[in-house]
Order: sequence, then structure tokens, then C-alpha cells
Amino acid sequence: MNCTNLARVNLASVTQIGEGAFSGCNIKEFIVSENNNRYSSQEGVLFNKDKSTLIMYPKARPIQSYVIPNSVTSVNEDAFGNCDNLTSITIGDNVTQMNSLNIGSRLTEYIVTENNTNYSSLDGVLFDKDKTELIAYPIAKVNSNYIIPSSVYKIKKSVYFNSNLTTINLNYVTEIEAYPFSGSYIREFIVPVANSNFSVKDGILFNKKQTTLVAYPMGLMKDYEPNGQGSSYVIPNSVETIRAYAFYPILIFPKVYILETLTIPASVQDIGSFAIYGVLNIYCKGETPPRLFPYYSGELTAKNIYVPMNAVNAYKQAVGWREANIIGE
Repeated sequence: MNCTNLARVNLASVTQIGEGAFSGCNIKEFIVSENNNRYSSQEGVLFNKDKSTLIMYPKARPIQSYVIPNSVTSVNEDAFGNCDNLTSITIGDNVTQMNSLNIGSRLTEYIVTENNTNYSSLDGVLFDKDKTELIAYPIAKVNSNYIIPSSVYKIKKSVYFNSNLTTINLNYVTEIEAYPFSGSYIREFIVPVANSNFSVKDGILFNKKQTTLVAYPMGLMKDYEPNGQGSSYVIPNSVETIRAYAFYPILIFPKVYILETLTIPASVQDIGSFAIYGVLNIYCKGETPPRLFPYYSGELTAKNIYVPMNAVNAYKQAVGWREANIIGE
């Protein structure tokens, strides 16, 4: 691990490799003896013996494009981790489990062969075969606007929208598995009126009834200098839940762009993990502290929480809130 000068590894007759054994190494080539009964290599890439599983792609292999061989049915989860030379990857005919996604820092496109029965691609974005699920968005795709195809109903948890994307149209997506917008530079969400699960108000993403705030376009914070200073937002009184990572900050080293002031109405009952982590000053109008669930220590440390005067003690005793600076008003 982290042997940065290591460029070539000859596995000879090795039959077991521990997890993370070569992470952080600038390997260009794996070499495996033909007599090895567990592993094999091809063009410096490491496979199992019959090349049905791609185990590890050399991080420093000086090639921009790679085609996964048709013998491969499964790609290991960390197979392409930190492969920053790759700009294009082609998923072969027989891959049924593409477990390594969000590849490197320069990937601009996923390509899928026509004969693959599990995956497909469109404009470099990876989908399942019939394009009902969005599986991966290339981390270096240059487009600032993206319209999700109308056939897609689900954004998988493997999706992360990159820093080039500023406007996204969800079209008819009805399910978002995780938090694909956290830390992104999105400035506006667009959702058709006909979408049955989501809606938009002032460019902010909500569920259809606007009882759940799903994601705030934190890319807007770049308009405020320094680091979001002067920005503010008042959550509508219809909202009962703030989804996890809704106000997650943008990091552009050494700056951290956060929302300076957020007003949370008394209607809000639940706040997801790290939902308000990217806010400096929080005004809670409810006398009962909203539930922070799940809460991780440090989320609200050093934040100023302004609450009704008669609710100060309740907030100072509540899980999570008590770590903040509670101020009565």
C-alpha cells in the first residue's frame, strides 16, 4: 500500500492477494506466471485464471482508452480505482456485473458493446440495458447541462454528478437511491410538472407534495464571496423532512462554499445525516428540536443555532443539537 515508486509486480505463483494490497501504488503492469493456477494477466491487467473476472487495472497504465475483454463477466469493485489516465472505457459483450464505477478523474465516457444484455450507454453515460436505471455519470464529462432520458425512473446509488454539471433535468425519475448531488456544483434542478414523485420550487428539489426538501442547488454559493457569505434561504412551511446531504457544502480547496443562513420552520420534524452540515447559521422556529437521524458526532459543532427563547433548554439537551452553540431569541 502507498508504495508510489512501484511500477511493475510479478505475481509469479501467488494465489491470494489481501484487500488493498496495491492501493496507492503507481503500478503500470501486472505480470503473472502461466503456471499460476489462480491469476492471469493480459496487457498488464490482472484477472482471475480464466479471465472471467477483472480484478485490478494498473493505476498508472499509460493508456487513455480500455476495452474490457469479452471473456469478462464480472469487474471487481475497486478494479479501476484512481485510474486517472483513463478517459474512455468500453464494457464488453459479457459483463453482467460492472462493480467498479466513478473511475479516476479524467473519464469522459462509458461505452457499451451492442451485444451486452445488461448495460447500455448514451452520450457517454452508463445505464441498464433498457435505460430505466442511470448507473454511472462520467466524472470528467464536460457538459454543464444534462437531461436524463425520459425512460429513466431510477438514479442508482453508484451515481455521482460531477463538478461541470450546473443544471440537471430529472425528467420522469421517480426514485433517487442515495445522494448523487452532494458536493456537486448544480445551480438549478428542473422537473416536469408531469413527474409523479418530484417537484421544483425556485430551482430547489422537493418531493411532489413539497413536504420533503431533497436537495438544494449549492452551486449557487459560488456567486457569494467569500465562501458563500451573504447567502440565505427560508425553507417553506410545507416541509416536514430535510433529506440527508440536502445542504452539503462545496469544497474548492482551500475554500468551502456553504450557505450562510438557513431558516427551518416549525413544520420540520426530521433532518437526515449531514443535511445541514453546509450551513453556518441556522434559525429553528420550532420549539421542539427536529430529530437528527442518523446523527454523526461533529455535524453541528461550532454552528450557531438560533431558537425560541423558551426552547433553549430543549435544544441544549437534544441529541446533536447540544453540540452546537444554542442561542435564544
